[in-house]
Amino acid sequence: MLANIWKSYFENDVESFRQSLANATFNASTPSKGAHGGKGIHAGTLGSPGTSLATSPNLISKSKKVPGWPSPGLNTNSKSALGNFTRADLNWRDADGVTLLQTIASCTNDTASEFALALLQVPFLDLYLQDTESGWTALHRALYSGNVTIARALMSRDGYVASDQFGAVHNTVGLIKIKDREGNSPFDVYGASIASRSIHQGSALQLLSGPSEDEENDVAPGMSGDDVDDGIRGREVMPSLQINGDEVFTFGSNKNFTLGFGNEDDRQYPERVFLKRPDHLLQRFLDEYQTRNSETESLDLSRSTASRNSPAIPALIQYRPMVIQDVQLSKLHSAILTTDPEANLYICGFGPGGRIGIGDEATRFHFVCIHGGGLLNKKVINVGLGQNHTVAISSHGEVFTWGTNSFGQLGYASPASKLKEDEPVQLLPRQVFGPVKREIVVGAAASRVHSVIHTVSSLFTFGKNDGQLGLVDSDARSLAMQITPRKVAASLFSSSISTVSAIEKATVCLLENHDVWIFANYGYTKISFPLEGFSNHFLKSSYSATKYNNVENHICKISSGGDTICAMSIMGDVFTVNVSQKAHADSITSSTTNPSKIRGALSSPQRVWSTRKAHMAVRDVAVGQDGSIILCTDSGSVWRRVKRAKVKDANAPGAAEYKLKDYKFSRVGRLTRVSAVRSSTFGAYAAVRRDCDVLKTQMEIDSKSLWRDLYSLLPFHALGAKEEDSDTEEPALRFWVPSQQANSPASVRRAVLTAPNLEEKVLKLLEDNQAFQQSTYDVRIKSTTSDVVIPVNEFILSGRSDVMRLAFITFRQKYYFSISEVVTIEYDGEGKVLVTFPGVDFITVLNLVLYIYTDTVVDVWRHTKRSPELASRYRQIRLETMKIASQLEMAALEQAARVMVQPSKTLHQDMERAIRQQGYYETGDVEIELDGESVKVHSALMCQRCPFFQGLFNGRAAGLWLSSRREQAQEPQEAIKVDLKHVDPNVFEFVLRHLYADTDDGLFQDVVSVDFDAFLDLVLDVMSVANELMLDRLQQSCQKVLGSFVNTRNVCQLVNAVAPCSVTEFKDAALEYLCMNLEGMLENHLLDELDDDLMLELDQVVRQNQRTCLPIAKSGKAEAELLQSYPELPSLIERGRQAKLDSMILQSRARDQEGRYGSFSKGKAISVDDSGSSPFARQTRPGSSKGRSSASKSPLLKAKSSAPDLMFEMDEGCSINDQATPDLSQPVREVSQLHDAGQNQTPPSSLPAGPIWLHPEMTASALEQYADLSFSKCPLPLPDQTKADVANSPFDINPTTSRGSKPWGSAPLASQKLDMRDIMAQASSNRVSNISSGLSHQAQKAALAAGSLPKISQRARKKQQQQQQQQPPPWLPELISPSDNNGRHELHKVHLTEEKPKSAWQINSPGPKVSLQDMLRADEKSSSSANSVPPTRTKSPLTLRQTVPGNTPQSRASAGERQLESPLNGSISSPTVPQLSEDHPRNEHPARAVSASYQPAASSSASTPNRIHSVHHYSRPVEPSLQLSMADILSQQQTEKEIFREASARRSLQEIQEEQAFQEWWDEESRKVRMEEEAKEGYAEREGAG
Repeated sequence: MLANIWKSYFENDVESFRQSLANATFNASTPSKGAHGGKGIHAGTLGSPGTSLATSPNLISKSKKVPGWPSPGLNTNSKSALGNFTRADLNWRDADGVTLLQTIASCTNDTASEFALALLQVPFLDLYLQDTESGWTALHRALYSGNVTIARALMSRDGYVASDQFGAVHNTVGLIKIKDREGNSPFDVYGASIASRSIHQGSALQLLSGPSEDEENDVAPGMSGDDVDDGIRGREVMPSLQINGDEVFTFGSNKNFTLGFGNEDDRQYPERVFLKRPDHLLQRFLDEYQTRNSETESLDLSRSTASRNSPAIPALIQYRPMVIQDVQLSKLHSAILTTDPEANLYICGFGPGGRIGIGDEATRFHFVCIHGGGLLNKKVINVGLGQNHTVAISSHGEVFTWGTNSFGQLGYASPASKLKEDEPVQLLPRQVFGPVKREIVVGAAASRVHSVIHTVSSLFTFGKNDGQLGLVDSDARSLAMQITPRKVAASLFSSSISTVSAIEKATVCLLENHDVWIFANYGYTKISFPLEGFSNHFLKSSYSATKYNNVENHICKISSGGDTICAMSIMGDVFTVNVSQKAHADSITSSTTNPSKIRGALSSPQRVWSTRKAHMAVRDVAVGQDGSIILCTDSGSVWRRVKRAKVKDANAPGAAEYKLKDYKFSRVGRLTRVSAVRSSTFGAYAAVRRDCDVLKTQMEIDSKSLWRDLYSLLPFHALGAKEEDSDTEEPALRFWVPSQQANSPASVRRAVLTAPNLEEKVLKLLEDNQAFQQSTYDVRIKSTTSDVVIPVNEFILSGRSDVMRLAFITFRQKYYFSISEVVTIEYDGEGKVLVTFPGVDFITVLNLVLYIYTDTVVDVWRHTKRSPELASRYRQIRLETMKIASQLEMAALEQAARVMVQPSKTLHQDMERAIRQQGYYETGDVEIELDGESVKVHSALMCQRCPFFQGLFNGRAAGLWLSSRREQAQEPQEAIKVDLKHVDPNVFEFVLRHLYADTDDGLFQDVVSVDFDAFLDLVLDVMSVANELMLDRLQQSCQKVLGSFVNTRNVCQLVNAVAPCSVTEFKDAALEYLCMNLEGMLENHLLDELDDDLMLELDQVVRQNQRTCLPIAKSGKAEAELLQSYPELPSLIERGRQAKLDSMILQSRARDQEGRYGSFSKGKAISVDDSGSSPFARQTRPGSSKGRSSASKSPLLKAKSSAPDLMFEMDEGCSINDQATPDLSQPVREVSQLHDAGQNQTPPSSLPAGPIWLHPEMTASALEQYADLSFSKCPLPLPDQTKADVANSPFDINPTTSRGSKPWGSAPLASQKLDMRDIMAQASSNRVSNISSGLSHQAQKAALAAGSLPKISQRARKKQQQQQQQQPPPWLPELISPSDNNGRHELHKVHLTEEKPKSAWQINSPGPKVSLQDMLRADEKSSSSANSVPPTRTKSPLTLRQTVPGNTPQSRASAGERQLESPLNGSISSPTVPQLSEDHPRNEHPARAVSASYQPAASSSASTPNRIHSVHHYSRPVEPSLQLSMADILSQQQTEKEIFREASARRSLQEIQEEQAFQEWWDEESRKVRMEEEAKEGYAEREGAG
């Protein structure tokens, strides 16, 4: 069955693969060595978080069913021999140590996901197995191969497996934590194979867009003091830190309401923080937008004023995404800075104390905007948080503080409170003056008791003086508080100050030259960090040679919290320094200016994070509670360094001596692409996430096409084409590209300037297109100086000029309109509207028509020098153009003629203004029926701008279907109706704006929606209609708007909605977005909402990205060259696959046969799966302890539908007497008993099956060699002489009770088939049970042990055993004769003499019945004598052979009395099992009755009673002692298997159950007896010792 699914996979037959799995049944066998290709289960990489998760959870226990995946106990019926799967089969490894799931996960075929999904439905599949070569799991392979569909299925199955074990579905379980041999998790492997790229060009870009290190160093954080006298705008300060994050996540302790949520509940997992802009800031955005539109689009003042006074805010302004600049956390409040121009500071936290800054002391659960007090209309660029106060720096370098002023940390003296016990509080932001009034402050920091601010070159501190203010003069110690800012340490700063940090015991400064200075304990010092990896200077040169860049490692950031100072290097290393303020006894006489005074307060810098891989380099770091560190790496992951449980408190003495092993780093889940982290000293954490900007920056919109589309409506647009055709006398160059395209306004302009007779040429062109003009144009324009009439569209002329629009309205009312000496409107002779411009040149009218369609003119006035004879005419044309443009209010045309330039592009603005006017669509000739109303449009424009209407009116039918519509119309001018009743009128309004004005970016600028979801629904509806009408550019505009609001939570829903559109801009960018955020999407199971077809496309996008990032490894060029160089390679691969299938088939058959016939083995039924399982599996498997004997389990018996059989028949080998079978009440007998029976010449009526004729001293090897010989069914032929000798044997080998043709079939008994109860009922009442027999045996042994057992040393005993093994048995030369020429051994008659030891199988007369109480009393009496006997070895549990009760023999009978009793009436003594030698192998064949190297007869004297022993059975491979060929041996084994198969069907289920029940009862009774016996022996030993 295993081979079938592998074969289906190799043949790419998904249906067969599914069918094989559907028809299979499963059991929970543990993986075996053979089933895993000899490799066993590979555990997780040592030291990795996934070490304990490298093996799958145990699914055998009870588990509830999880929706979507099958229950582990489903379809576990083991009766299906052809479709039975074990855990080992499902997790079978090939020669390379790769499982089927891992092989499928690495496949890039289109059907790989179907194979994987089908396989993952199977129970007992181990997801956590790692391949032998690299330690990759199936998830590693799927992600590296770009199989996101398979990776999603794996993680979903992983979550459901955890739900089976723990009762709840977890978002992330153990699969993503398993690391390979190099320590890489699955997403580490994936992150190394992708990179940001341009989806249009395919070039790789930087993974996280942001300023480089050089750019950050080159940008100055502020301005110098020389510009103080400049204006306010000249004092703008750039922020020193710009995160440019998109989202803020907080987690941890929320007892002080610092996380920004609505309650004080702690957050174990990160949650997103939501910020809301104040109304006045939104109004500012609206005013700026309206002002910009008023300047660029020339909107009328009334509309702008009305919009400004409207309280509704457009959705694009109201829901504009925020950009996070910085985040700060403290013990009692938190702050967030954004990049808004004002009101960009948001604070939440504990209110009492005024630290929030909102004018009261109320607690704020959510972040609120701080824009009152001194921060009104101010932008904050930096903020520092103390425990009870806040310091803010504005964009103009001003300092504002508020909160509690207990220690003067606000920088000014607060008014005294009414109550003495109250602390002075400042509730609103207040500006700090004094020494910093004329300074440009660029940064700030604060602790619980002091504040720090700095300019580019100066440092100012104020607050409580505990030695951290940097005051080193004579009065430093005597000064308790510094109320106003004080400049300190001016001489130390040889470079500009980059950043500062403050804790209660120290102030830390990072300079531009990357030096770190610390002020603490009334002193200062410079900290030198061990930036180099090697401390030996002899190795530094070689170490530097291994670097891939020459950038010098230096400190780029500092952070502090509690008593810990943290520094981060540019290479990504993290160092910590602990501060402990020590009191000195001679503090009064100590000098405060000695910098060495601080050295005792600082520990040595310690490296806590070392970069070993590029993606694990630290990007940001923060210090939290008790010295814990939180950091983020270049890959965007977040890690926390926390103390182990055994570490002492940080405040305890000797805290600075903690070692690296006292801490550990644990990854924070559900956070990806994090660019900054923050922490507080009270257990609160924040992470700023910068999202992928592919949807914001790489979605392109086609250029406006309104001018190109309307150019086709120009009546004489073919004039340029005809001119081009006439000028092409000489062929153009092959690679020459003309600067001006043919059939464009430029070509028309050249034709007008070069045509000798322009009017005739235009007239001829118009006459050729007269049919088109009749159906398209509805207005005619002419001049009184020319007979040429130019047709135009009224909606174009009305849209370009408001004067003409009002003129046409007046004309329809009065049928005439006139502007003196400018224009007149009337009907001509054909009933058409005629617009006449009196006294103007034809070129002037031509220019006017060209302008209204294309925004261009023929500037003939610039060609006066080239055509002197026409100079006066050209000048007159310019004056006429200016006059007409002025009268018609065409400002762009008038300005172009006045300054003699081309007019600006205002066609889209004029049309946008026109469609907003009421009645503009009344002249339309097509009526579109919408949902609830109708609207008229102009067919000429709709056909040019919309492919849907172009195909509708001018498709293959060429508009012939319209003739019937026009014939049905009551009036010729009646509009044609188009049914679009499924479209909402509000949605279609946006479509018309796009069609008439080509609006794109500003299409949704004025939309006011109820909420954000309603706005997105509107955009999707517009995009849906645009897709129906085939408006690609409108779809791009809608998708561009959607792209600005995409995040990881809604991208799947949006891409599902956009995917059916014909424009794929958004889908391509969204799939690239998913590719870049795949870790977070899979970890949070957000990809479950993505459609299946999009998942397949996502696979292709990921592979394209991987090919861009790894062009050599992923291009497939190496494989192609390999196949080209070695054409025979495909055949070798196919041959290897076939060999793998053959190997699986053979292993499966062997496993099935061993499992099927293992129940007939006399030894322990060893499963093929159990024999090779890993040590871990054997340790964790129930019932596999070393102390448990194999005999404790009942052998597996299979039923056979035959007549009565021997209940305990376990012999499986061929023997001479395989034609006879004993009665049900007679057990299988040992060799020694048969020997005693053989001396009596009266043969028994039936003999037991097995090697009953062999000598009692025959060794185990000799037994195994001759146990296979059979005269009836043995495959080896015997000589005639041998058959004759056997025929003369005293044993009856041809009994009357024949077994028929089957050598192992049981002979039919005279009585009916009996069950266990009947057998027990037939037992004689005076028959002694085995328990009584065993107790009697132990009592007799204990009584005679002292005198009968000689004491010999261990060396002598071992020597005696070696001598016995070296001496051949006396019967062996007589039994075996030399082989003949054919290589066959002759079997001689066995000579049995009375001098042989007494057989253990001889049946003695029943002795007196011994009860259990008598035996116990006898044990108590013989306890004293037993004390002198050494303790015997622990007895093995009883086997199935000993379950038949019998009488205990009292004495050995004489030679003449050794006769077998009747099988039904005789009693059976307990068998005596020979001891196994230490060096003898215990692996014997299951088809033989196992015997060990037999002890000498002297060891069991006549006075020694028989002792109950366990008979252990072990399997032994066939030994070639008989000089048999391999074919003969295989033939014998095949015969045995056939016999086993026939015998397996003879058992019924009821009999098996009864036997098992009896065996369990017998084992329990035996265990109790052994325990009592051992207790008494121990008691006797203690009594003897006492």
